[in-house]
Parts: sequence; structure tokens; C-alpha cells
Amino acid sequence: MLRPYEAADAETRYRIHSDPAVLAYTGGARLSRAQSDKYFKAYLSRHKAGTNCCLLVLDRITDAPLGDCLLLRFPPTDPELVLALLPEARGKGISFEPAGALTAVVFASAPLGGIVAKVQPSNRASLGLCAKVGMVLVGSQPNHWDEAPDLVYRLARPVHGA
Repeated sequence: MLRPYEAADAETRYRIHSDPAVLAYTGGARLSRAQSDKYFKAYLSRHKAGTNCCLLVLDRITDAPLGDCLLLRFPPTDPELVLALLPEARGKGISFEPAGALTAVVFASAPLGGIVAKVQPSNRASLGLCAKVGMVLVGSQPNHWDEAPDLVYRLARPVHGA
């Protein structure tokens, strides 16, 4: 289940984005809680303004947080899908549902040509998710934290009636 982040979710966001596995694949540095809260407030502001989509992934039965699913816009390029799961949620095949739901809603409500995901070649779970969502490899680009470039996947807007 997905729901927009709320101010009360700052601790959960910190927990997700300070996880060593998440940091390894995003190239982020571990932030202090104060730094994380500052970024989180900016996420909330951008979500409210409609420039980014920042959603919390929740367990359907318990409502426990499992991770987050973000759509980050960096005009003029296609927005980037970012999915991060807490350690206890990984390896259970749950990432497809939030990623698929978010892409479907975004294409239904926004005039976007596509959505991209930037994936480390060693991140087998994200590579599998890109394929399952229907993304295709369109290239690679250097990243700022390791020698292996990110693989860039893209999901084009579905063409109905074609």
C-alpha cells in the first residue's frame, strides 16, 4: 500500500535512507538526523508543490513501513523512479506493486513521455524490478561514487489504441 509521506514519518525516512544497503546503491552519505530532517522537509515541500512524488510503502495488513517509492523530477529529463526498502522487506517480491502503481498513476495523471531508473549493475533486485515493470535499458551514465556507471532504464508512456 502507498501513501504520501507526512511530517510524522521523519524517523521512518531516516531509517530507510541511512540503511547501509540503500546508501551503497544510491551513493549517498549517511546523514545526521538533523540533515535528514532538513532533506525530508524539502521532499515534503516538493511533494506538496507537485514537483516530486514521495510515497511511503506500507504493509497491507499491519500498516508497518516497508520502504519508500519516489518519483524525482529533474527537468528537462524524464522523472526518476527511486525505490528503497527496509532490510526486513527485501527479498519478498513486494517492490513491483508500489513501482507499478506509481508509474500507472503518474502516466494517467501527468503528460510525461517516460520515467527512468538509474541502477547500479550489481543491484540485481533493481535490475529485475526494471524488467518486471517494463523498463528497457537505454544507456549508462557515470555516477559520483564508484567506478561502475549506472545503467539507465526507461519506461515510455504507454500508447493506447496503437
